[in-house]
Amino acid sequence: MASRPRHENIDLLVRDGVTELETMVELGCQFYVNAFVPDTSRIFVDVGLGFRLELTLEEAREFLEHKEACLRSGLELRKRKTASVKADIHEALHLLDLMLQVQSGRSPWLDGGAESLISALAG
Repeated sequence: MASRPRHENIDLLVRDGVTELETMVELGCQFYVNAFVPDTSRIFVDVGLGFRLELTLEEAREFLEHKEACLRSGLELRKRKTASVKADIHEALHLLDLMLQVQSGRSPWLDGGAESLISALAG
């Protein structure tokens, strides 16, 4: 997750008691400049849609933990949906294969009692 390095950086600031910081800031298009942060007790956090909030380190840590949990939850939901679609595709391919076998005159796993199903698939 993208928030993990930020979360670890905040933990380093708190643990080591860093009060000022020299860093590099990206201006865009891989163009960086040196920056000096005289007070690290509050930081700006990108909360999405171009909005940034000034938060204390503890507030930022809590926000990033919550954001990571939300992203993980969304990822799990998408994984389940993907697995469901994949299973539906496999089932549809299997049914198409059965239809082609019936249309070619074979009766794949069907017994003699399912003549109406065979005629419906062949039809």
